[in-house]
Amino acid sequence: MIYQLATLYITIVSQGVSAEIKVSEHFAEWLAKTPVEQLESWSQQVPEVSGYFFSYVLGRIGMSLPMLLSFPILSCGGPVYPDYASESVSVGLIFIIGLTYSITSPLIMPLCLLYFCMAYVVYCWLFRYAYTPEFDGGGAYFRELYYGCVIGLVFGTLSLAALVGSTLGWATYEF
Repeated sequence: MIYQLATLYITIVSQGVSAEIKVSEHFAEWLAKTPVEQLESWSQQVPEVSGYFFSYVLGRIGMSLPMLLSFPILSCGGPVYPDYASESVSVGLIFIIGLTYSITSPLIMPLCLLYFCMAYVVYCWLFRYAYTPEFDGGGAYFRELYYGCVIGLVFGTLSLAALVGSTLGWATYEF
């Protein structure tokens, strides 16, 4: 999960950074920027990519959750075992996206709420009627999921700091 989050974050940040900075031409210029200037440029780029995550959460609501309900049908009567790692990462990723973009794009929060309400109903049905218990993980995935959520909280806080700094000014008392 940490690998997926790091890859996702690096992809989004590198798209924004590479759009502003041509790495082969302006790399030394970019390194010469102070951290305040780098946060200022990132604070302008982060709200631009929130539309992608908005559509990502919509895709999870409209496609991924209903597809989970089709697994018992596709198994042709055989046992269906839950993929705990994949399912916990999917839920954790939506949680982290909600935490990170709740400040810059507050409309994502009702979508995340809708996702979690639908996921609750879908997973209750799946674990009650469709899944065959294979083994009990005993909370083995919780630590990875927790650390991923903490990383998402840190990135969300950094995004908030960049937004406040760009709105109020980097030399103000509030920042």
